[in-house]
Amino acid sequence: MDSVKIIKQKVNIAQIVMESGVELNQIGSTGRYIGICPFHEDKNTLFNVDSVQQQFHCFGCGAHGDVYTFLMKYKNIMFKDALKELAIRVGESLVGQRPKGKKEYEKEQCYKFMLRAVEYYHNTLFDKFIGMEILDYLEKNNITRKMCVKHKIGYAPTPEKYGYKYLYNKLNSSQQMIALKVGLIARSNGKVYDTFRNRIIIPIKHKTGQYVGLTSKNTGNEGPKYLVSKESMIFKKDQQNVKFSEKLAYILSCHE
Repeated sequence: MDSVKIIKQKVNIAQIVMESGVELNQIGSTGRYIGICPFHEDKNTLFNVDSVQQQFHCFGCGAHGDVYTFLMKYKNIMFKDALKELAIRVGESLVGQRPKGKKEYEKEQCYKFMLRAVEYYHNTLFDKFIGMEILDYLEKNNITRKMCVKHKIGYAPTPEKYGYKYLYNKLNSSQQMIALKVGLIARSNGKVYDTFRNRIIIPIKHKTGQYVGLTSKNTGNEGPKYLVSKESMIFKKDQQNVKFSEKLAYILSCHE
């Protein structure tokens, strides 16, 4: 299977559309969403996104296609640019790229792992045995499930309740080294522990669409009220192209 198909399988077109600023409403549990088409002025026609078929279609202007077509049309970019953007997002190498040096390879692995961590914490929030209490708490604070999906909000549970070193114990040795580099786990006095414990998680995204770090709010009594990822080779807090202040303001305003 070529890179184009692999990348397409790894992304969720509905997530891409919503992150682009298009409001979508899910229809049942079939993976279908409807919203207002961003490609023409008529706001009364149906814009349909199918995350199972990985297609979008507007019954008004006739716009139709897959996730690549959507990005090309929405951002007015070429196919190669849409492909590169999605490849970076999912951590997939494209055929024909020049060989990577050690530092470039390490950065790529960090991006891949951060994406996996974001997905992991997000799925944990929607786990009926682990995250339902936190999900109810968010909804009571006007953070809907739709918003949680759009912003990839997650939950880092209490390790003692769900198994010590909740994240750490699920990683192999090479993954543990990457997790240390990006600050998801830490060492202290010879011991290893999860950095984010019993916290609501909001990912920090680079302008390229890659996840580079996390902001978090404590839901218990352990550690500071707000905790942000440490700086790493993929995350610099003072970089203007990282939407750090926007995400931090979001979590502060929503939970104060």
